[in-house]
Amino acid sequence: MSYSEPPDNRNIEALLAVMAQLRNPQGGCPWDLEQNFKTIAP
Repeated sequence: MSYSEPPDNRNIEALLAVMAQLRNPQGGCPWDLEQNFKTIAP
């Protein structure tokens, strides 16, 4: 078994920050705020 570097979490953290901004009830994206599992899942 070889050693591998731990994954870089900066990309996930950046994605979570964008998602938090889009879903923010004060100033977030109206379309994103209306979405739920029923509206986005096929």
